[in-house]
Amino acid sequence: MPFIIWNKEYSVGIKSMDEQHYKLVDLANNLYEAIKSGRKNEALIETFKGLVEYVQVHFNAEEKLMEDNDYPFNQLLKHKQEHRDLIKKIKELFEKAKAGSATVNLEMLNFLRDWIMIHIAESDKKYGPFLNSKGVS
Repeated sequence: MPFIIWNKEYSVGIKSMDEQHYKLVDLANNLYEAIKSGRKNEALIETFKGLVEYVQVHFNAEEKLMEDNDYPFNQLLKHKQEHRDLIKKIKELFEKAKAGSATVNLEMLNFLRDWIMIHIAESDKKYGPFLNSKGVS
C-alpha cells in the first residue's frame, strides 16, 4: 500500500500543478518503499535527493505561474516564504543524511508528507480558483 494516496480532494484545478503534485506524491511513495525494503542509507540518500530536487523544480514552476498571472502580491510573498521554509528544512535533513549524522527514515518522510499534503490542501488550493478565473486550467 502506498505511503500517500492521491485523491481528487488534493486537486488545485490546474492541470500542470496537479500533475506536479502527483509526481511529488509518487517520489515520496518511492522513498517510502525504499525505506521499507531496507535499502542502505546511501541508496536512500539518492532517492531523497531526487525528491529534494523535484520539490525545488515544482516550487519554481508554481511561483512563476502565480507571478505570470498577477497573483495578489502579499499572498504570493506568503506562499514563497512557505516554500523557502520547506526547502531550508529538507536541505538541512538532506545534508545531515549525507554527512552521516542522520539517516533517511520514516520520521523524515512523515515530516515531508505532512508538510506537502497540508501545503497543497491549505495554501495551494487558494490559487486554483484565482488562476482559473484568469483562464488557467
